[in-house]
Amino acid sequence: MKRLFTFVVLAVLSMAIERVNAQSVLDNLTFEGFKKYILPKGEWANLRTSPSTKAAKLTEGTGAYKSQVTLLSWNLRPVLQETQNWYKVSTENGKVGWISKSDAKVSIAKPITNEMMNTNQAGNVIDEDLGTTYRVYSPVGSHQFAVAQTYENGMGYLRLGKLIDNVFVFKYMVEVIIYIDENNPKEFDVQKEEYPGERIVMKMNVGTNFCTHLKPGFGGTQPWALDLSKLNDKVLIYIFGDAIKKNDVLNYYINADLLSGEYANFFM
Repeated sequence: MKRLFTFVVLAVLSMAIERVNAQSVLDNLTFEGFKKYILPKGEWANLRTSPSTKAAKLTEGTGAYKSQVTLLSWNLRPVLQETQNWYKVSTENGKVGWISKSDAKVSIAKPITNEMMNTNQAGNVIDEDLGTTYRVYSPVGSHQFAVAQTYENGMGYLRLGKLIDNVFVFKYMVEVIIYIDENNPKEFDVQKEEYPGERIVMKMNVGTNFCTHLKPGFGGTQPWALDLSKLNDKVLIYIFGDAIKKNDVLNYYINADLLSGEYANFFM
């Protein structure tokens, strides 16, 4: 089943009831910051089921789909508990494990600057099948949310969260495919496609009036990308409404360490 939702002018709400419904969903959202965050020191690190080198490695899935749970170098995670030699952390989908302090480093939440957002596509890659890019922007809409556009192992997503104490704290994620329409600058169409298994994909056709140039990549090129600052409450509730109502939470964190230095202006 396919439903088409077209935004002609982002700032206009067509009906008062839409405004009320959107606000009632967005008003109730909460986002939790943490005092300390860590990153793996190397390209990846194992998690264990308890704070000991003798403890079993944390796994997920069963049978042929069973695999070890690891943190990659750009997986910023909040510290839930700490011992002399270990940090307790959770994965994006909520699995909890322990990482040795010898394999982790504390990531200090330095100030977020304008140069780190929107036009800065940051990221990293380990091999052809394992890489991530991300862009962030805040504030978005009347609630001053944060929005991220990420590409993770070939899949595109939009994430909704909040900037808390210089850390972008994201909770809701929607799969998205974005087409840039250079021939129709005013175009802004969103198609919500629903598939078996409750999978929802947002397909966006966006004109250049709603885009921005990324900072120069290879050869000095500046490709177009969705301007995250142009989104508003009406767009946010349409894109993230289902995930919010289902409380489908995937915790994801980005700070200045992941938006600068070796991670900044990254192109795959």
